[in-house]
Amino acid sequence: MTDFTDPARPGRIRRLAVTVAAPLLVPAVSYPLVAWYGTRLPDRAYLDGGRPEYASTWDGWLSGQFHGFLIVGAFCVLVFVHYWRWPGLQRLTATLLAAVCAARAVSDGARVTLLIDAAGPVPQPTWLLGVELAALVIGGLLGWVLSGPLPAPLTTSDPPPPAAHAMALTPEQRAVFTASSWMRWPLLGGTVSLCLAALVFVWDGERPELAVILALNGLFTMLQTRVSLQIDRNGVHVTFPLLGNLGRSVPYATVRFAEVRSTTSGARLGLFGGSRGWGYGGGRGPVLALVLADGREFLYSTRDAETAAELVNGALARERQGAGSADHG
Repeated sequence: MTDFTDPARPGRIRRLAVTVAAPLLVPAVSYPLVAWYGTRLPDRAYLDGGRPEYASTWDGWLSGQFHGFLIVGAFCVLVFVHYWRWPGLQRLTATLLAAVCAARAVSDGARVTLLIDAAGPVPQPTWLLGVELAALVIGGLLGWVLSGPLPAPLTTSDPPPPAAHAMALTPEQRAVFTASSWMRWPLLGGTVSLCLAALVFVWDGERPELAVILALNGLFTMLQTRVSLQIDRNGVHVTFPLLGNLGRSVPYATVRFAEVRSTTSGARLGLFGGSRGWGYGGGRGPVLALVLADGREFLYSTRDAETAAELVNGALARERQGAGSADHG
């Protein structure tokens, strides 16, 4: 029988540690610099643009910086805890937070260093933007590595329940199902993300880290409007032609059974999905639903959902009944 344990437990403390530690990078760089070079810095922190007469004091700047990233870190921890059983989002949260905090720490460190022995505001060098973007990428890579690999998905060897409609497949028979759909909601979601990126850049163009992440997310989401599905002897595969056929697979070992539903109940899910599962639903049926061993689901809207579900259940029954016969033999 399937062991329904907590699928997100392996590596969870490691992912949480990266999420908590990432915001500390910013004060860990700026506080020592200001303390060490305090007597050689201008009276005010000419760091955030704007008119020089409105620049804050160094104590005010450090306090605002600390409280700002404390709020960001607390929000990310709340997201982490809310999705306690979703390791994919936890790792993504740790990675993005590490990227933004690394870029901000390097940016603040460079800007403070440029003000040493300066009497007032100093023009920002052109190379600073490249350094910030490099720190963004390196910080994200470090966050991804330090948060560790995702736990292995739960598997099951139970055959589909008797009520599940299955296609009768012989041991030698090879059946393949393909479908392709256009999804509207990735286009809408990507457009919203790109608009937010533009607003953030206009609001704080000197700190482009968040704007870059929002823009990349918007572009990546928009390119998921075309989604292809293939079912073969190895499992269920989703690919994105507009992303160079980048994709994600659902191995049969992780599937309990397949069924057809009349609607996705408004779920859109996406490549990373959520606590409920992942997939590409259009809000209208019919929908292919794979019930996974960890209690989540994979959803895909297609007019031939019934045929797809029968093929999946047939492949599961053939594979697991054969394995069961071999075990009893």
